[in-house]
Amino acid sequence: MKALYFAYGLGLEEHTMVDQYPSARFYKFALIRGFKLTFSTKSETDSQGLCSMVAGKMNDYLEGVLYTVNHWELPEPFEGCSCSIMDVMCDNGEYVTAHVYYTDNKNLVAPEEEYLWRVVKKYQDYGFNTNALEKALDKSNY
Repeated sequence: MKALYFAYGLGLEEHTMVDQYPSARFYKFALIRGFKLTFSTKSETDSQGLCSMVAGKMNDYLEGVLYTVNHWELPEPFEGCSCSIMDVMCDNGEYVTAHVYYTDNKNLVAPEEEYLWRVVKKYQDYGFNTNALEKALDKSNY
C-alpha cells in the first residue's frame, strides 16, 4: 500500500528521498497552509539547523513536494522529531492527507552552508518562494 509523504528541505532532492525510501516517487508539488519554514535543531545540544516547520498565520504556507512511498518504508520519527498526518494542498487545488515530519525542538539555529545551498537550489529549480527561506534564516540569526 502506498502512502503520501510531504517533503521539504533536503527532501526536495529526489535522489535523497530515493536513497532513504527506495519506493519514493515524485507525485505532485504541494503546500501546507498555516505553517511556515524554520531552521531548528533536533535537540538542545545540536548545533546544526535543519528545515522544519511551525504553525503560522493563515496566509503563511510551506511549499514542498509529495512523494508516494510504500507505507512500510515510513520510519517512526527519530528522537527529537514527530510525524503528523496533515491536509496538504496539491498544485491542482486538490487536498490530500500526507505524512509530514518535523522537529519538536523550536530552538532556532542556522543551517550549515552546504545544507542551505542545496535547499536554495531546489527552491530555485522548482520556482518556490525564496522569501520563506530568507525569513527563516533571519529568525535563526544566519
